[in-house]
Amino acid sequence: MLAYDAGYLPAREALVKAALALGDGELALRWSASVVDVGQGHGPIYFAREQVELPTTLLGLDAALVNFAPEIADGPDLALAIAQRATVQLRRALRLEAEGRRERALAAARAAVDDCDTTLEHHPELAGALNNRAACRLVETRLLAAGGDEASAAAARALAGDDLRQAVLLDPALSDALYNWGAFLLRGATTPLERLEARALLGRALDGAPPGWPHVRAATELLRDATADAR
Repeated sequence: MLAYDAGYLPAREALVKAALALGDGELALRWSASVVDVGQGHGPIYFAREQVELPTTLLGLDAALVNFAPEIADGPDLALAIAQRATVQLRRALRLEAEGRRERALAAARAAVDDCDTTLEHHPELAGALNNRAACRLVETRLLAAGGDEASAAAARALAGDDLRQAVLLDPALSDALYNWGAFLLRGATTPLERLEARALLGRALDGAPPGWPHVRAATELLRDATADAR
């Protein structure tokens, strides 16, 4: 709905309730602030800001996103618009998945990956774009696995891992990529060494997290669980 009318307050209020129902206080606070801003007549300023930002969280997405808009906003190409379209496609994929429309969700997830590809063609060294493509590929992985296509799911997952590894190499202090890669390794860990590497990544993500980072709780819980498993 907000894609058609960004000033529609009931939709923003519904997102506050949805975030609270999911236990995501940080996301609920963000949407709550937008309700107040728009309701007080600051809509044009708020919408202008939204148009040059990328979200760092999406309801239903089990990964951290990076707002790399400031790095490409003044570029001569359409990379920012394409990156924003990737976010729209990813949000659509999550909605369709929640509605049980797996095939359409998969098509949307793949469209999101394609848009990330285009952004990276223009900006191949952009760690945030690599991180966000990995997040899209993880959704694709989940949808492929749900459809029984284990081979394609494994291939998509491997590509997501490659993206996260490269993102951390390009920006070793990027908490979002560190968190995503740590979670990625932990979920597939089969040896103590893999779990140790995952714990190290999650610890680095938390140690370097910027103020107000929305994934502190999730990263902390994963790190706690990983530490408990090692005992």
